[in-house]
Amino acid sequence: MYPGSGPSDRDNDIFFPPIRRRLLDAGIAVVSFDKRGVGNSGGSWLEIGIEEQAADLLAGHAAAAALVPGVPGGVFGHSQGGWVVLEALRMSRDAASFAGSPAFGVTSSGPGVTMADQERFAAVNSVTGITADRADRERALGAAWTVIGMFEAGRAHPELMAWANEPGNTDDLELVKRLYGDDLLDVRMWDHLVRLAGFDPIPALEAIDVPLLAVFGSRDTVTPVEPSVAAFTAHVAAHRLQIAVIPDGNHRLQSADSTEFALGYPDVIIDFVTAVAA
Repeated sequence: MYPGSGPSDRDNDIFFPPIRRRLLDAGIAVVSFDKRGVGNSGGSWLEIGIEEQAADLLAGHAAAAALVPGVPGGVFGHSQGGWVVLEALRMSRDAASFAGSPAFGVTSSGPGVTMADQERFAAVNSVTGITADRADRERALGAAWTVIGMFEAGRAHPELMAWANEPGNTDDLELVKRLYGDDLLDVRMWDHLVRLAGFDPIPALEAIDVPLLAVFGSRDTVTPVEPSVAAFTAHVAAHRLQIAVIPDGNHRLQSADSTEFALGYPDVIIDFVTAVAA
């Protein structure tokens, strides 16, 4: 299991433990690990992109597979971890160096679009939470588009700071800070976003040659569900792909105003995995 964005540990905050319990109760072995630079893992999550994360996931999968030889194994990723799963499946197909290649993949709220497109979608849903004024919302989105466009284009951090220091951008800068946090992105975080923005999920989707389950929540405000479903459907062979959109599920597949999973999750994962294993 691979977690979402940021300094995520083996539990992905509190999201993974209840999923693990359900999988274990169904007789499915599970392993998860701390991302680089988190918990007991060395390195830094800020210094890697999707490709390096995918290599980590494949290494974890190989280590787990060695403990249960002959048992079909797969990879699961949530949110940003969904991109990691797609890239891991592509890498395992193209490189013979990865022992015990995954026999299937599961993405949970994993986007089928680029990070920049996903960020634009999330920004639209976020601006309503920072201001009720329509003009302010439009300005916030305009400022967000500027920042997203910069890391999408691979601009260096000094260019971000030059924009931020222009006197005419003071108000826009404050809106961006409210949208992305209290402080402007520092150079390490900015470089990390540039790395992530360079990943295109389409080649990875087109390379899928094992069964793939893509699960989404119908009320997700972080991952654009309809464009992602369209991308998965267009670029993955139909006989390998299963898509499930969980009614009332949010980004973490929980029901609205609740920490309980929406009806059907994670049951859909259990059903998929047991069917593939059989």
